[in-house]
Amino acid sequence: MTKPETPAETAASEATTLLIERTEAAPLPPPPAAPPLPPLERKATFQMISMKSPAELAAETARVGRPIAAVQMRSLAEAGRHVPTPPGGLGFLAPPRDPAAEPKGLSGGAYVLLMALGALALAAVIASAMWFLAYR
Repeated sequence: MTKPETPAETAASEATTLLIERTEAAPLPPPPAAPPLPPLERKATFQMISMKSPAELAAETARVGRPIAAVQMRSLAEAGRHVPTPPGGLGFLAPPRDPAAEPKGLSGGAYVLLMALGALALAAVIASAMWFLAYR
């Protein structure tokens, strides 16, 4: 036994049927193929023209530049000679860390961080107090 449908249920059923019929339509045809591109035309090459006078060109070619350094051959033994590190010295190495020479207390970065955290905490306390007082 079926329950009689109301006009709203009948309209909803017809709309659903119509929607199903529209979505089951035939697929769209593929788009047309793009026409081939025309071949590229070869452009004329650029021709550079100097704006210098012939006297300036002659002066530029006659100008003597820095002489080229002559190559000198050396043996590996000669190239490897260097002054040895004195006894007790570390050469190019850093000396070991001395804990007694370090400053005591907070460094500059730690002090700034501590002050920023304190300011943030103070701002949170003030904002919370204002919120509690505003909604009383």
